[in-house]
Amino acid sequence: MLSNTTGRDVEYEIEILQPHPYFKIDPCFGVISANKKQRIQVSYSPITLGSSTTVLRLSLKNQHGCHPKDCVVSACALSGKVNVG
Repeated sequence: MLSNTTGRDVEYEIEILQPHPYFKIDPCFGVISANKKQRIQVSYSPITLGSSTTVLRLSLKNQHGCHPKDCVVSACALSGKVNVG
């Protein structure tokens, strides 16, 4: 969740620095209205077992003193075990 606690609208962009096909980010850009929040959904849909990582960069446009922030997102797909007996 991104929060805008200012009195002005803020434009943001999420850049995928290290893409991975199992991750989907939505939305990757937009405007957060003054004193509002924006939900960012990170979906993980693996097709194989194992660990996966993607790296994202959040940038706020036209905001004096704001620097981009990088975020590492990791997930792991494990096999389920069913005991019948």
